[in-house]
Amino acid sequence: MKAARFHGQKNVHIESIEEPETRSGTVKIAVAWCAISGTDLHEYLDGPIFISAPGHPHPLSHESLPVTMGHEFDLTSEGFDTLINHNDTAVKILVHP
Repeated sequence: MKAARFHGQKNVHIESIEEPETRSGTVKIAVAWCAISGTDLHEYLDGPIFISAPGHPHPLSHESLPVTMGHEFDLTSEGFDTLINHNDTAVKILVHP
């Protein structure tokens, strides 16, 4: 899959990456659209600010530079029913990162 990857201050590349694997307790999402926010802009211009440096993974996401940014999105989940015992296999959800 293609992704815009943030490598550091003013350093973004469109790259081919492997599709991430779903870990236990998480669901796979299909992004319908994604936008940048003010936080993403500050990361690009002055960062990394909130994104973890290489060798120091984030405690929840386990990611460090380079990363795929974006937290303003619309999506559909796959496998959500396994987390909440719901009957639908594709449920509209909201993620609050």
